[in-house]
Amino acid sequence: MKWFESPSFDFIKAQKMMYAVSGFLFIGSILAVLTMGLNYGIDFRGGKEYVFDFENDVDVVEIRQELTQVLDAPPELKLFGSASDILVRTDAEGDIAEVQALIMSAFSELYPDNPVTVIKTDLVGPRFAEDLKVAAINSILFAVAVIFIYILIRLRVGTFLPERWPHLYTMW
Repeated sequence: MKWFESPSFDFIKAQKMMYAVSGFLFIGSILAVLTMGLNYGIDFRGGKEYVFDFENDVDVVEIRQELTQVLDAPPELKLFGSASDILVRTDAEGDIAEVQALIMSAFSELYPDNPVTVIKTDLVGPRFAEDLKVAAINSILFAVAVIFIYILIRLRVGTFLPERWPHLYTMW
């Protein structure tokens, strides 16, 4: 394991190639965001949320396929506690009662012998998105500021210590 005892890596040799790779990935990711855009979820766009309780267990994959046809868009489906309770989140067009009626009719066709009841209906507003965006921007700015301050102190202290206190510099 002499590799760990006396490491010798020539990072400078690959510097230009890594600049090119890094630049390519950076420009590619910017172009991807600009051309394809971001795929915002219901929390950012707003939508409707329903919790349904079936008498017997149901298959979430089967329900997702059926509701995608009915709602013209794939909804978010999750088990909600047990295998007979599901959470449906969608941004389908229409009133909350109209969308609920579409979903209930799809359930009655898919599971005619499995009665379903609605536990909860909610409108999900995009207000959460604005709070999340502001918090994300603030955290990024804070992280950049802390990194900048660290580099500033580290470079200043690194050049200042050998002149004034050489014994401290050897500790770093």
